[in-house]
Amino acid sequence: MRFVINEINLWLKNKKIRSIPFFENKVNVITGESGTGKSVIIDIVDYCFFASKTKIPDEKINENINWYGLKFEINDKQYVIARGALSDNRKVSSLYYFSPIGDIPNEPTPNITENELKAVIEEEFSIDSNVTIPYSGKKLKAGSKISLRYFFLFNTQSGDTIDHSEVFFDKQNDEKYKEALHRIFDLAIGIDTVNNIIIKDKIDTLEKDIVRLERRKNAILKENSVFDSDLRSIVKQAKEYDLISLETNSLNEDIVNLQHVVENVQFMNTSENMKELQRLQNKKNEIKHKIRSYNKFKKDYNGFKKIQSETFESLKPVDHLKENYGQLIQHPILTELLDSLETEMNKIKKAIVKVSSSGVKMSRPS
Repeated sequence: MRFVINEINLWLKNKKIRSIPFFENKVNVITGESGTGKSVIIDIVDYCFFASKTKIPDEKINENINWYGLKFEINDKQYVIARGALSDNRKVSSLYYFSPIGDIPNEPTPNITENELKAVIEEEFSIDSNVTIPYSGKKLKAGSKISLRYFFLFNTQSGDTIDHSEVFFDKQNDEKYKEALHRIFDLAIGIDTVNNIIIKDKIDTLEKDIVRLERRKNAILKENSVFDSDLRSIVKQAKEYDLISLETNSLNEDIVNLQHVVENVQFMNTSENMKELQRLQNKKNEIKHKIRSYNKFKKDYNGFKKIQSETFESLKPVDHLKENYGQLIQHPILTELLDSLETEMNKIKKAIVKVSSSGVKMSRPS
């Protein structure tokens, strides 16, 4: 690919155009007084090619410019790009002018979006959706599209980079460009090609598919193992119930026999069996009713035993008085009271014994 910058064009606010030409296959030296913007040349080129931030200063430069522009050649095609100046709060402009025939206007007017312009330039750089980042980093994700801006790392060297003893490429203090350099180096110098990147991407995809299928295979094998265990348990239970023969040669034969039983069973389809089922259901309900009655009887009986115990306890004082103090009590009223209590006590005892022997009525006698 052949890429040449022919000139930088600056549309000033005083309606003049400032042009800085460059000569192909020559060493172009830019001279001027200190502070006149010589070091900003690279920043202007970077800004015109879609920079999201820039070091172009406001003083003397941006405050006097309406549009920044480039005239350049790619693959023997001449283009002109112009981008609006930074806003007062240093926000980059989204306004672009583009000429596919290299026409430099007197005053640019926006005629294309940034995404549309990128698509045109990327096509000339042979960059499409298939040219992706081969592996991820902190800033770049594997599979994301390679930006054409990464290739400008091989086209410029700022003064800071030239003076540096260890760094040979610009923007290496930017983590994204630092990661990008390692990922596009082989492609940029021709060691790798776009076709190879596409092939590698397909290989990576296939390897991921193989891993996914292996996991699926292991999951299916595990499910089959559980299914086989459940199946053997069912066959064993069927043999215990004498539904299939105990004398078989293989699990497959047991399964066939069990399937035959299931397919031919008519248990629920005959009136005799329905009657038998109803009889058993009635029997079940009868037993459940008896169980409930027994539980109620048990509860009532336990209550009666408790009342019986309490009643006998309440009668003990009468016996105690008669046995120990009967001869000492000579008063006719007390004697009559004790005799009356003894008579009532005997009646209560007889009533308790009668209830205990009958097991029917367990209420406290009056």
